Amino acid sequence: MENDDGGDGSIDSYESTTRTYDRQGRELTVLYINDYDGDGSIDSHHLTTNTYDRQGHLLTSVFESDESGNGSIDFRESTTRTYDRQGHELTSVTISDNDGDGDTDSYASTTKTYDRQGHLLTSVSASDYENNGNIDFRASTTKTYDRQGHELTFIYVADYDGDGQTDFTQSITKTYDRQGRELTVVDASDDNGDGHINYSSSTTNTYNRQGRQSIVVFEGDYNDDSLIDYHNTTTTTYDRQGRELTVVSEHDDDRDGRIESRYSTLKTYDRQGHPLTMVNVQDSNGDGITDYRDSTINTYDRQGNQLTAIFTSDSNADGKMDYRVETIFTYQELHNHSRSSSSRVTPDIRTMSLGQAGQSRPALFGHELSDQLASLDPFHNRQGIDHFSSVDANLRTRF
Repeated sequence: MENDDGGDGSIDSYESTTRTYDRQGRELTVLYINDYDGDGSIDSHHLTTNTYDRQGHLLTSVFESDESGNGSIDFRESTTRTYDRQGHELTSVTISDNDGDGDTDSYASTTKTYDRQGHLLTSVSASDYENNGNIDFRASTTKTYDRQGHELTFIYVADYDGDGQTDFTQSITKTYDRQGRELTVVDASDDNGDGHINYSSSTTNTYNRQGRQSIVVFEGDYNDDSLIDYHNTTTTTYDRQGRELTVVSEHDDDRDGRIESRYSTLKTYDRQGHPLTMVNVQDSNGDGITDYRDSTINTYDRQGNQLTAIFTSDSNADGKMDYRVETIFTYQELHNHSRSSSSRVTPDIRTMSLGQAGQSRPALFGHELSDQLASLDPFHNRQGIDHFSSVDANLRTRF
């Protein structure tokens, strides 16, 4: 990739990535080079080399970097793995040479065990940061399962300084219903290894008759006083086809029993199940008055291809539209000239956005419409968006 940062026609920087593969499509090497100042000389060089066993498991991975582009290795790290007959990773050993002098500077290893069904039972990691034979960090994970293979307990223990004493513990306990759906999750942590719980939380899930998650209740105690400091309830409703209709999330941030904030989403669909509208509403202070609102409206042709998507937002809830994005979809047929002589319809997406105060903004080039709409987060863009880059994407189907 060549970069012209000043738009004067000269290359200011250059970078490239080259990959090689074996016959089975596994990545063998990755070479990354960078010319930071566009003078044609390589300023940094990174190479990763991988090997595999006959079953395709990654055996070794070696990373080497030359940060000054002088041909000398400044850093090297290699990882070696072993596996059992079922292909589960048993051990992983990473050796690092931090200054490229050929001597090992740090060492890290992980050892794992499994039950007969292949579930991970234990994982033990140890690190020697100075390669002096002393363990500077050690951590272990232990898991248990029920007869159906659902994880029941998770326990993590860490010794951060290698003195043999526990510095941190975390335990997670789960329960399930007869259908194997998660009912409760209880999380507890001891942040300093003194035996006292510093943080705890619980999540409770309920399901409707169709087995879909309908209510989620989360409660957290953040200061070890055995009192609930945070409470959140999310309620979801569905139509007969199992599509989301409403999602309402209510937050009590200070355990006073009063809702401090509320977020709600309402969705509608056409007869074919295509999303027609989505409306997001936010009450950020729990006074019952809407502080933010946005909506998306979609249209389709008779074949179900999307024609338009219009996004509007009112970032201060004054009843006036602060931002509008209209996306128009057009289609072309791509013919496959194989024996089946089939054709596919692929979209050309064109988006025009109007910023605050209705100022027109030119369309730029991008790749994903979803990235564009996801960037318009209604719960974080309270002040409106006046620097949005719209999308003019041209999607093609490869044959």
